[in-house]
Amino acid sequence: MKERKIRARANLDGRWWCGSSLIDYVDYSLNKISMSTFWRWVANGVLDPESIGDYLGRSDKNGVDIYEKDIVRLYYEDDDVSCTVNVTTVEDVASYTPREGTAYISMEIIGNVCDSPELLVA
Repeated sequence: MKERKIRARANLDGRWWCGSSLIDYVDYSLNKISMSTFWRWVANGVLDPESIGDYLGRSDKNGVDIYEKDIVRLYYEDDDVSCTVNVTTVEDVASYTPREGTAYISMEIIGNVCDSPELLVA
């Protein structure tokens, strides 16, 4: 069974929690909870519904999972750093080429729109 993951930020302390389809408990050390607990916490106002983002099935160059609303920096062969992208789907990054015929070689999460919206202003 493939794991489905989703995350959201807690309203009280700003911690990020990950709901997982493969667990049925709360792991406070890893901030992981079951999907049913995740949606209950959203309904009860524990988690901010505006911050919810699905796992996109990819990781950045450091092995960190990429979720919707993450902001990634794209690295190119011919440059140091080129641009930042607000990720809403895998296709946002997969198809992003700011210069004709130039594709990125790696990406790194540098923030998300909830915690660091200023990163999108460039």
